[in-house]
Amino acid sequence: MTLLSRYKLLIYSLLAIFVCAGLATSLVYMFIKGNLYKTEINSYKDAVFVKTEEIRVTLNSANYVSESLSEDLFLKNYLLSFERDSQNPSILKNLSLHNIAGVFSAIYLMDIEGNTLVSTDASFVGKNYAFRDYFVDAKEKGRGFDVVVGVTSQELGYYFASRIEDSEGKPLGVVVTKLKPEIIGDKMDFLKKDQNTVIMLADRYSVIVYSNKLEKLYNSFFTLKDTQKNNIVDSKRFLDKNIIGITSFSFSDFVKSNSAEVNLLSQDGNNFYYKKIGDYDLFLFIEESIENQLSTVLDISYKSILIISFFSLVASLIIFLLIKNYLKPIDLLYNAALTVSRGNYDYSIDYTSQFVEMQELLLAFNMMSSSVKKAHEDVEKKVQTQTQKIIEKQVFLEEQKKALVNVLEDVKEEKNKSDNLGKELEKFKFAVDNASDHMVITDDDGQVIFANKSVTRITGYSISEIINTKAGVLWGGIMDKAFYKKMWNAIKKQKKVFAGEILNKRKNGEIYPAEVSITPLLDKKDEVKFFLGIERDITKRKKDEEKLQSVLKNLKEQDFKLAEEKAKYEALLASISSGIIVTNEKGHIILVNKAAETMLGKKSEEMKNKKIYEEVPAFTEKGILISKKDRAVSQALITGKQQTSLIGKTYYYKNSEGELFPVGFMVSPFIWMEKVIGSIVVFRDISYEQGIDKAKTEFVSLASHQLRTPLSTINWYVEMLLDEDAGVLNDEQKDYLKEVEVGNKRMVDLVNSLLNVSRIELGTFAVDPEKIDLINMTDSVIKELEPQIKQKKMKIIKKYNEKIGKINLDQKLIRMVIQNLLTNAIKYTPKEGKVKVEIKKTDKELLMSISDNGYGIPKKQQKNIFMKMFRADNVKLRDTTGTGLGLYIVKSIIEQSAGGKIWFDSIENKGTTFYFTIPLKGMVKKEGNKALT
Repeated sequence: MTLLSRYKLLIYSLLAIFVCAGLATSLVYMFIKGNLYKTEINSYKDAVFVKTEEIRVTLNSANYVSESLSEDLFLKNYLLSFERDSQNPSILKNLSLHNIAGVFSAIYLMDIEGNTLVSTDASFVGKNYAFRDYFVDAKEKGRGFDVVVGVTSQELGYYFASRIEDSEGKPLGVVVTKLKPEIIGDKMDFLKKDQNTVIMLADRYSVIVYSNKLEKLYNSFFTLKDTQKNNIVDSKRFLDKNIIGITSFSFSDFVKSNSAEVNLLSQDGNNFYYKKIGDYDLFLFIEESIENQLSTVLDISYKSILIISFFSLVASLIIFLLIKNYLKPIDLLYNAALTVSRGNYDYSIDYTSQFVEMQELLLAFNMMSSSVKKAHEDVEKKVQTQTQKIIEKQVFLEEQKKALVNVLEDVKEEKNKSDNLGKELEKFKFAVDNASDHMVITDDDGQVIFANKSVTRITGYSISEIINTKAGVLWGGIMDKAFYKKMWNAIKKQKKVFAGEILNKRKNGEIYPAEVSITPLLDKKDEVKFFLGIERDITKRKKDEEKLQSVLKNLKEQDFKLAEEKAKYEALLASISSGIIVTNEKGHIILVNKAAETMLGKKSEEMKNKKIYEEVPAFTEKGILISKKDRAVSQALITGKQQTSLIGKTYYYKNSEGELFPVGFMVSPFIWMEKVIGSIVVFRDISYEQGIDKAKTEFVSLASHQLRTPLSTINWYVEMLLDEDAGVLNDEQKDYLKEVEVGNKRMVDLVNSLLNVSRIELGTFAVDPEKIDLINMTDSVIKELEPQIKQKKMKIIKKYNEKIGKINLDQKLIRMVIQNLLTNAIKYTPKEGKVKVEIKKTDKELLMSISDNGYGIPKKQQKNIFMKMFRADNVKLRDTTGTGLGLYIVKSIIEQSAGGKIWFDSIENKGTTFYFTIPLKGMVKKEGNKALT
């Protein structure tokens, strides 16, 4: 028997495995390489897009400073005056105050001819910059931006220019802010993928003004024409720099590029990603070699090939050992038969096979060999002594031959049994393969080792894609983690059958429902060996159920009364002048009225079923997007409480032209069966009211300033008269003057309160925090009020947490809060009353409360207690001296400056407790031109 004939089955099996493994390896390599390279390109595009947005926000902030200065009344009055002295101290101070955190290398003011009048960098004064593009654009269009090297400073800068106009719109001059280049440069470091990545910023001519590779600076990315180079030289953009193109791309490619998307160009083995930054003539470029981008892709691809090759070799080795072990008894039988045929009747086969058929065949051969040996020995003995018994011996031999024939027939019968068993298995496999249900068998780790034809029909995956892959990777993974955790616990730990409904995914991405049954198959040791999964696609049944539900829904919608009521409500919403938006519990818009469509410039159909946070974004006055968690809609849906506009905090929405407008709003949650199921947002454009309120506030501020001087004069002369500097007074004259002094003091207090209110509403007051001891400050306020306390024979109860320590607070502002609350508690509590002051510390904030057992606040008037000029009816009758501004100022300080909260509990004729909290981080420093008094 030749080697080829013995191992023909083995050789063919191994060849099939190697061919399949080779094909699979090639397909996997091509698939992984293509997809990973696309992912790598998209990651670079995402990085460029995110970074351009970040730079745009920074440039917008710098531009806002220039635009706000263009509206400054001091600058306008200075440019309108006939005598405009160079480096005017007041104007210089005003410009310097706008250099927040020192981000500008210069802020300067020019007349309409381009002459610099005032500058924070004195070297700019007297210079004419009318030749600069940013000056020309600002003069003609109202706004200018450019990135150039300064002819005075010899340094690169980002220039933002805004035109200053008089009340009739006539140009008076231009104010310019020069942003330091390192402000933008610092943001570029985060883009580096590795040391070979090239990051560049380029201007309108594609001239590189920033790069992490210095050799790229002041060269153009695209090839420029002579006319473009001449424009750069004539406008002295980069002084005497020689501009050279670093790529062969034409400038026309640059002009045609899509500024809204990240563009990609390739040349000389490099990829170039670039995008325009907002509305500015500035472009962000990233250069990365294609070889670097492919290195990671190729590494993963090669590893995948090695893994497939390794497992192919392992599978080949296992098959080789199995087939060799199965065929070994046949080889032994062949050799044994040859040995016995040569006369060696003592020979027997000493081998145990794990295959039952082969072991029985070996035993039958040994029995035959033993019988032949015995017969041969008997013949030899009796031939010598009894020749006449030869015939009998021949008969005996004939019987032995029959026994041998019977043994061979048994062997043949066993072979027939094996063939029949194979046919039965073929029948079973045919039945399973053609079953309508999806059936798979997996190992104990969920990896598929068998799948019938219905699996391919239902999921769309081929058998080659399914085998040796985990089921969850192909069609699973749709349900939540808790579902799969429960399933694995049942079939693997509890070793029970798991049955239920599940959502799976076809190869084309379609989600389909199914009934599934997973049975663990156990070995003799009661350990899970395999899993049998049977799944039935119930898509049609589900669709039938949905159709039934749809029919029921249509029947309900046909109800005439409901339709009539709905029409009435829609007509009512359409007639309301305020904007109304209704959302579900997830913040998705389900209804928008006509007024909201008009204000937002969007149709109801555009906004329905979309998130209100994305369709109706809210902004601060400075154009900063308000986060989802800080939106009133989120708070209403989470807390179930009504939300309204806060004092000093105004939301801004965008209209169809992208312009911001202020809104006053109220958000009410829908609550059904103690569960929030949605919200209704009612808002209106308060631009007109805001303008009136600002004019009123400015008038109050101006009037209060003007009143201070005569009041101070009155107070000074009254003090002089009372001190008898102008002559001796009688008692009656002194009484009159004391009445004047008291009245004047009340007027001064009222003027100070009005000034504080106007500074709060205009946002011009400063916050200057420092480390202070809140307990010591509270005690000093109580000590100041001792005369009133003693006069009313009151008892002060103090309860302090001594471990509070010092905290960052503005001493004047926090003193004003404590002084106001304590004064009210003493003022509105009868004689011999009690006032309790308590200070606590929690994990994140400081809590202070001031309680009294005084007159309290009527329940109907409690909602108005923090409003301007409001005083409760029960205290107006007892004390007529209050202004009604104190609690408004206190609330504004706590919420706007300290980032805290203030509230109260009160029962009329029993007392009131005011609470306020301050975060442990304290107040944040804020620049302002005035402090609260």
